[in-house]
Amino acid sequence: MTNELMFQAWSIFGILCVVAELLVPGLVVIFIGLASFTVALGIHFSYLENLFLQFVAFAFSSLFYLFTLRLLLLRFIPSDTIKEDIDEDRLLIGQIVEVTETIFPQQAGRIWHSESTWPARSSLNETILKGEKAKIIGRDNITFLVQKIEVS
Repeated sequence: MTNELMFQAWSIFGILCVVAELLVPGLVVIFIGLASFTVALGIHFSYLENLFLQFVAFAFSSLFYLFTLRLLLLRFIPSDTIKEDIDEDRLLIGQIVEVTETIFPQQAGRIWHSESTWPARSSLNETILKGEKAKIIGRDNITFLVQKIEVS
């Protein structure tokens, strides 16, 4: 193939990638297109006349643009994702739950929480009867630690 034909092929591929970025957001395809423009410029200035060198230049420039310019640009482009600090234990502690299976000292029972029953132990080694209310004070893996709520 002639250099002019290769220049046109790489340029068209670059244009297609830049246009495709409008359809596939994520700042990836545009940098592949930028890499193909880099190869087209290398061909235009007679630096890349060998097809193998063109593909090597394309691979290295694609990786370079992806790992440098993309990361740099992502700092300035607002994201549509929200990063939240979710600490499930902090959200659970203090909630009042109903005991669905009696909790005996040194023996787990069950509580009703989040539309399901969960294993629970008394943190003070007290008996909490079925139907009584308890307060979540912690968690050990999937077993909740609860305290009996005194009704006044």
